[in-house]
Amino acid sequence: MTFTPDTSSEPEQPEEGDVIEGTPAAQWSFDKTDVTNPYTFSNENGTYTITYSSAIGWNFNIASGYTFTPAVNVNVNVTITNPNDAAIVVRIDLMKNGASGWETLLQGTEVTIGANETVTISLPVSAGQEIAGMLAFLDVNNATQSGSVVIAPVTLTTAGATESPAEKDITDSLTFVKAGENDPTTVEGNKVTWTGLSMESADGNWSAGFKAEYDMADGETTIKITLKNTSDHAVRVQASLRNIAWNPEFGSTGVIIGAGEETTITITLSASDAAQVGIISFYCDIWPSWGEGYDQRPEGPVSGSMEIVSVKVS
Repeated sequence: MTFTPDTSSEPEQPEEGDVIEGTPAAQWSFDKTDVTNPYTFSNENGTYTITYSSAIGWNFNIASGYTFTPAVNVNVNVTITNPNDAAIVVRIDLMKNGASGWETLLQGTEVTIGANETVTISLPVSAGQEIAGMLAFLDVNNATQSGSVVIAPVTLTTAGATESPAEKDITDSLTFVKAGENDPTTVEGNKVTWTGLSMESADGNWSAGFKAEYDMADGETTIKITLKNTSDHAVRVQASLRNIAWNPEFGSTGVIIGAGEETTITITLSASDAAQVGIISFYCDIWPSWGEGYDQRPEGPVSGSMEIVSVKVS
């Protein structure tokens, strides 16, 4: 006997690219209290015109709470118009809720928008993954900027079922060493310790570093790094991917890992950036005064330890 299942009552699957209705409206704002607000916001039916002056590169960003958990794979679409006379560079990050507040869910890539051009940045999110908010870095570089951008209402569209590339565990193939010859780090296999780290610098002490060489293969664009904080205090870790000459740097991501806790850092790059990767780098107990969780910074000198649980690529 051949059994044929009755599918007449199953819900119809959405077509790829369908707009998902009833999603929250993005409400962009600047909520830092330790620096002067360089932004002026104008909201007309969900379209934000944001004017800025004396915005200092990467130190400034705007945020929007956008709590939503999609039932299917989706793309979060942010459409930005550059009305300026020169090109600007922007980046949109998706955030999730973590033990210490927002953590990076997906770090976007830097996108150049030409003068008087409009670009839609699409960021993929898997079904069941909660989105807690967004960060937008506007006109990013290392100089003081003035100008404006227009951000249209954020939309979600169905991404369809896509086959994920096979994930490969490369942990055992990596050899970790201290990032700099004079760094106060000791590396033994997958365990790292550091001692006597000063906490006096307002930009953080970038000395407790370690690294491993790895060339991302064709088709590999995502790396997942699971770390366990074996210190007796919360540690802020800055992870990034670099080319073999150290610079440029890609996908720099900072997370706070509580004492005894384990965290996975996911960095996704464009294919062109991934092709340049030759080094995975980490710095521990990085507590710059402009970073999130600064109130958790321990008193120096600080000693700590970290275990590299796994590194996987896809």
